[in-house]
Amino acid sequence: MKIIKKIGNFFFSTKQIKKNIETKFYVAILILLLDVILMGFGINLLIQRDIRSFGEKNEYIGDLYQINDGNELFDDIKANDFKIEDKKLLSINKELKYFAYNHQEKDFRITLLFDPNYLLENELRNIEEYIKNNHSDIHKNIIGHISLLTYIEKEDSVEKTINNLKTLSLEELVSKLNKYSYFDIYDIDKTNNKDILIIFNQDNIQLQLEHNDEIVGNTFSYTDDFSFNNFMDFKTLFSSILDIVAKNLLQAYGDNYIFTVLLIYATLPLLIALLSYLLLKHNRILLTYQEYYKLASLLTIFPTIISLLIGLYVKENAIFGFVGLYIAYYFLMIVLINTKQKGSKI
Repeated sequence: MKIIKKIGNFFFSTKQIKKNIETKFYVAILILLLDVILMGFGINLLIQRDIRSFGEKNEYIGDLYQINDGNELFDDIKANDFKIEDKKLLSINKELKYFAYNHQEKDFRITLLFDPNYLLENELRNIEEYIKNNHSDIHKNIIGHISLLTYIEKEDSVEKTINNLKTLSLEELVSKLNKYSYFDIYDIDKTNNKDILIIFNQDNIQLQLEHNDEIVGNTFSYTDDFSFNNFMDFKTLFSSILDIVAKNLLQAYGDNYIFTVLLIYATLPLLIALLSYLLLKHNRILLTYQEYYKLASLLTIFPTIISLLIGLYVKENAIFGFVGLYIAYYFLMIVLINTKQKGSKI
């Protein structure tokens, strides 16, 4: 009970709060930084804990978790003896390997492509060397664009395709490239509903999803525990990949949230202190703007801790209710201090 009373006095005792205002200005800044670190830690915890749930609800990948078959395909993949060592894909196969899975009920197709030897990059490198040796009139800034478009669009011959492309400006080349995806680069058929291409390169995995003319892409590295021998069937393999995609998407959201949190903690105390200073000029309980700012900064501790606890253990969205809780707590303390000051000398 004594501990609870001390905590209550620390956060709600007007005498203690006015005493805290007398602390150095840099302490208020340190308190805000601590709040940002705590809130960032809480958001990251939520991200790590909610990956599968987020993935299953995501508009792009949610229905892809519904796979319950594909084991024959999985056996074919394992038969090729792909290995992950030191976060790199290894294989004795020297050619590209394609594996396709069609889900009739959900009407989507998954294509898995294994390129552990970077055959595509080697092919593009050969085209670039050809251009450098035979087309000195092509500027080096557009050789990469022309090489990739040549690989995608080559018809009768590489030479003819290059001659057609080198008449285009950089903007026109970029415009043409933007119309293509990895499905076009690897010449993979699509269902025109939802198509997923997963490319296993030597150093990373690339995922591209096309749905209703919208393209979503993601690139991620192999993890220490990612091994084809660890998966029991195609569902566990594919779900594991989707979890990595979901984690990356969540991390992007998390980074945005943390930036927003940093912005809130940097600006809200400034604004609320200024508002108090201006509105209470005829009934001012504190003398200077700096005192109001220190009060606004110090009063962030309580709503930060409460938002974190409720968000982590009760309802996730509560962690983002900090602003409302903070404003309510701040003005409650302003009223309490004002009332106390009128009734007796603090």
